[in-house]
Amino acid sequence: EITPLFEPAEVSHTFGKRFNELQMRAINGAVSANGLYLIQGPPGTGKTQVIAEITALEVIRGHKVLIASQGNKAVDNAFERLRPYSFIRPVRIMAENRESAYELRNIVSTVYDGIRTALEERMDLFGDAESRAAIAEKISEFKRFYTDVYLSRKSEAESLIRKVRAVRRELNERLDKVNCENAALNSARKRYYEACDKLKRLDDFDKEDYSEFASEIRAMFPKAERDSEIFGPDGLCRTVMSVSEDEMYDLIERYEGMRDRGELPDDRFSSLFKDGGRRLPEIKFSLDGIRGAVRGMAESDRDEAEKASRYDPKRSDEIRKVFGSKMQSYMENEAYVSYLEAESKAQSMVSELFSKLRVTDRYDTIEEARQIVAKEEKVLEAFGGQGAEATLKTLEQMRDYLREEGVEGIDSDQLIDMLTGYVNVVGMTCTAKDNVRRVRERDGPEIDLRKMGADVVIIDEVSKVPFPELVRPMSYGKKIILVGDHKQLPPVYNEKAEDDDLRELSRKYARMYTEPLFKRLFEEADVHSKTMLRTQYRMTSQIMGVINRFYDGELEMPEGVPERMHGMTVLGKTRPIITPEGSVVFIDCKGKERRESGSTSYVNDSEAETVSRMVRLIDAAREGFDETLTMGVITPYADQMRMIRRMLRMDDERSPDRLRLRNFLEKGEERFMVKSVDDFQGDERDVIILSLVRTSESRFISDFRRINVAMSRARRLLVIVGNADSLADVAVDVDGDGTLRNVYKDIIDDLKMDGRVVDSEEVRE
Repeated sequence: EITPLFEPAEVSHTFGKRFNELQMRAINGAVSANGLYLIQGPPGTGKTQVIAEITALEVIRGHKVLIASQGNKAVDNAFERLRPYSFIRPVRIMAENRESAYELRNIVSTVYDGIRTALEERMDLFGDAESRAAIAEKISEFKRFYTDVYLSRKSEAESLIRKVRAVRRELNERLDKVNCENAALNSARKRYYEACDKLKRLDDFDKEDYSEFASEIRAMFPKAERDSEIFGPDGLCRTVMSVSEDEMYDLIERYEGMRDRGELPDDRFSSLFKDGGRRLPEIKFSLDGIRGAVRGMAESDRDEAEKASRYDPKRSDEIRKVFGSKMQSYMENEAYVSYLEAESKAQSMVSELFSKLRVTDRYDTIEEARQIVAKEEKVLEAFGGQGAEATLKTLEQMRDYLREEGVEGIDSDQLIDMLTGYVNVVGMTCTAKDNVRRVRERDGPEIDLRKMGADVVIIDEVSKVPFPELVRPMSYGKKIILVGDHKQLPPVYNEKAEDDDLRELSRKYARMYTEPLFKRLFEEADVHSKTMLRTQYRMTSQIMGVINRFYDGELEMPEGVPERMHGMTVLGKTRPIITPEGSVVFIDCKGKERRESGSTSYVNDSEAETVSRMVRLIDAAREGFDETLTMGVITPYADQMRMIRRMLRMDDERSPDRLRLRNFLEKGEERFMVKSVDDFQGDERDVIILSLVRTSESRFISDFRRINVAMSRARRLLVIVGNADSLADVAVDVDGDGTLRNVYKDIIDDLKMDGRVVDSEEVRE
């Protein structure tokens, strides 16, 4: 169970853009947490910016942060958001076949970039007399308010402030005690039920006598004698106890059938399964002893288990209510209300000042902020006094030196070893097993994550990461922040074993890889240990309306932010396919799926042809209208992806189609791409065309998470190409509780009502 030891404190100020209420709750909760914090980030809700903000705030507190994900894309995105912060000293741990500007060998360049930025900010800020005067006035205004209002009101409310703090401290102690008691009771209950289960299995085992049975097995498989884990007395006991009576008799019947058909080499199996319940007093004697010990364990935990069953889950809420009422009585006092108003005003003034001064120093109280402001005031005076010209000249010389070409290379040998110790943010993939060693061998200096000691580990897209791969990055940190969305791509386990025994072993551990750990953690976590981001900034309201089917309508549009529409018109054979005000279209394609010879993948020729035509039509529609639009084609199957690329002749440099799409294919952001669903997570485009391919029942279609990822990549226009009749019959378990819903039918019905379902026959160039 995940339980909080305290309620999240409020962060004094942020570095990034203005955050919405839930984003701030996630930031506050993550920074305040002691052990584990969870953030669910549906598509377009700004989780990467939240990760960057948490990282910046942790670094300001003197903490070292490790950012990890299954793929490089998510780590790259987080590092890009951290670029503006000159106090961040980041390093990427990369595989040998990849390069990054943040590699260890580039650390001097990274640090110099930060210093250059800081110098230029200071020169721009303090070099101009008018700017200095405006800042000086703001500082004077804050100092007057701090002395005349804030300190006065705080003094009047001092006794109330102490009482509120005492009540809050006692509340946290009581909640901590309740949580510990609850955990102990649950542990006892678990031990009790395990002991009861063992007793039941021992009683079942006592019905049969397997001594001679076991010795005959060993005689038939002499090589197995060396495997004491299985065929030794203890191993055999565990093995037999794990097999139910029904399973054993089923096994006997199967082997007797094989014997009757002459499929066994001799008659030793006959005696093996004959009179299975007649022997073994010595093992029975041992079992009686074991049974007595287990029964004793069960008895010792029974009382605690009964207490656990009577435990009231609302107990914590009642404690909060009692203490909350007591705090409320203090906080409603006029003196305390007046103090809070003054503190809020002072906080607002500090935030504005820090923003203008580009200050990143940490502070926890208004008093500490006042000291930082005093320090900045002295810097301001230095720029405005007699030595101002000399100060500016010194800064210019430093900046110009850092701008010189190749200066990083000159200084690298002298500084790289020293700067390695000042790294405060490290990025890596969860499977970067040997990359630390490889970096050391290739670049000279060593960065050892265990020696470095990450204070905070942030794992992004955690829903995609199998549990065994989470263990490595989690082992480096003291605090873990998991960021993901269990309604997007799940972990994938590729079973490659050819041998039957190995394949069976693979299946045994497959659940470890595929079980959605984040979903279970998020559902069980206390409200103070998790936040779901709900306001999405990527999609139009129509596109959001489609994927909101997967989120029970919880996603919402931001207030006061205008939607960015595509504005295009694409005409079909007899009617418009795309209109400026419509941002979701379903093209009903009646073609059938098929497999290429020798392939396990699928293609749908009709859909591929429709998609390639739509690409050309949209390309023509945007020409001369909005040539900055980006577009992506997504399909779940590699063969379909290759077929679409062939139809568009994307790999032929001289193809007219490729030349016509040159604006999409130019460097920079890949403005046009054809990719699989898995490759597209973490990416987005203005226009997305999704080819579903399948026309029969398939795991891909029934697993809505991949469909959700594909659809939610679109910013302004989503074109879905699929078979409406086939999709209407697909039932989806959206909540993971076994309740099936015809989500796709509902989506198509909604689009039909708005006239946004089009027959593929309309798609003609």
